[in-house]
Amino acid sequence: MGHQHEHDHTGQNLKIAFLLNLGFTILELFGGVYVNSVAIISDVIHDLGDSLSLGNAWYLEKNRSKLQMLNSHLDMLDSRF
Repeated sequence: MGHQHEHDHTGQNLKIAFLLNLGFTILELFGGVYVNSVAIISDVIHDLGDSLSLGNAWYLEKNRSKLQMLNSHLDMLDSRF
């Protein structure tokens, strides 16, 4: 009879997605400037927004336990007043 346990790879997946997206964004920026394409450079801005969202999600996932603890402390303070 085996035991079950779960591995949460969400943070690692977000990290990989963030780094790949950011790397592609940087390469695309150099390519857009090299060929002088406004369309490619505007896509870089879009991709940068995606990278920022992924980076934010990775940061929040990485610090989830700290944020939950802070939230519980704030709830305690809120209940006192």
